[in-house]
Amino acid sequence: MARGLGRIGGVGVAGAVVLVLALGLVSTRALGGASASPDRPTQVSERPIERLLRLHDLPPGFYLLETASTEIQLPSIGCAAIEPADPQPRLARFLRRYSPSGCMALYVRMYRAPGQGPDPTLAGSGAIELPSVEAAEMGLAVSRELLSHLFGDEPPQEVQPPETIGDASRLFRWEGQSLFGSDEPPSSVLVWRSGNVVAATFASGYRSPPADQTAVELARLQQKHVEAPTPYTPSELDDAEVGLENPNLDVPVYWLGRRFGGNKSLRPLKLVSTGSSEFSPPGVARVDLVYSDRPSSVPAEMVQIDLWSPDQWRQLEAKRKRLPHSLRCATARKLKLPNGRAVIFSGFERASGNCRKHSRRSYTARVRLPGVVVTVETATVCATCAEPGRGAYDSFGGMATVVRGLEPRIGASSP
Repeated sequence: MARGLGRIGGVGVAGAVVLVLALGLVSTRALGGASASPDRPTQVSERPIERLLRLHDLPPGFYLLETASTEIQLPSIGCAAIEPADPQPRLARFLRRYSPSGCMALYVRMYRAPGQGPDPTLAGSGAIELPSVEAAEMGLAVSRELLSHLFGDEPPQEVQPPETIGDASRLFRWEGQSLFGSDEPPSSVLVWRSGNVVAATFASGYRSPPADQTAVELARLQQKHVEAPTPYTPSELDDAEVGLENPNLDVPVYWLGRRFGGNKSLRPLKLVSTGSSEFSPPGVARVDLVYSDRPSSVPAEMVQIDLWSPDQWRQLEAKRKRLPHSLRCATARKLKLPNGRAVIFSGFERASGNCRKHSRRSYTARVRLPGVVVTVETATVCATCAEPGRGAYDSFGGMATVVRGLEPRIGASSP
């Protein structure tokens, strides 16, 4: 159910960690929540988060890569001490002297909106504030050593930047390392100094325009925030509806709104993520929406709504394979709708084995609305797990409430 899996050209958890490291802002200890050693100097990091590239600086179709362990967390920005393992001597001296910390954000392109600005598959942004210009100059000087920890302690290729951002810039090209497959073009990291700030942008995942050029374009946009920092507001972090804005979809978008009702037995739901793709194969939904009854805590009940084109569904039925969200030993109950029809299924999960040995039934729904087939299922999640639904929405009444609540999204792109 996680947003973006299978939608960004194969980037997974390992790729995300590599990109975090590529910006040089966290380490394995920092990811684990460790702080600097008590005998180190006091860290100087006033407002690095305010100097990052913002989501709205990018064209439509980007969302923040989530760094939390479950999808119910809001998209987050990582801020931590810089503590790479076994730093090279010059880098180690810099870290001991200044104990720098910084912030980073990673943005993933879900769909392409041509002609609207830099358009990589992944874009990254980082910033560090240091106590003086001298310290920032030293930080820029050791940036290659910091990046070398990604390449088996081999320094990345440094090339001449096409232009200087801020006071001084360095451009590094990442070749021979694959995040997207063997044919992946080079990725680029631009690192620059502006006053006492060291900033970085990352670009990857396409061939034209080249990553070098796009990293510079991103840096121009970020430099505005470096020079005039402002808070990165919750509204700027809100990417929950990105997947519903895709102008290339061939299905109308139905949803439950940003927040959905609830009653004495059903907790209110909040939209926490969406995904979409106009190129998905028959077995992958065109649009998926995930709702949660506890958006910022666990355990939580999730409701996933998938939208399929009628042509996709006909292909699935023609292949006579198990249809999405189908159950074993299922019984069906029809439900009338003002503008369509629905079937609510009651049965057992595919891994349940012999149906007679299980008493706990699961529920899913299949809805036919104008121009789209909708499927609904539930899940239960904890901090490190995701299991079939066992909450109040995993019932006939819960499914019927969701099905009746589906409505066209006003302002959505028409197929």
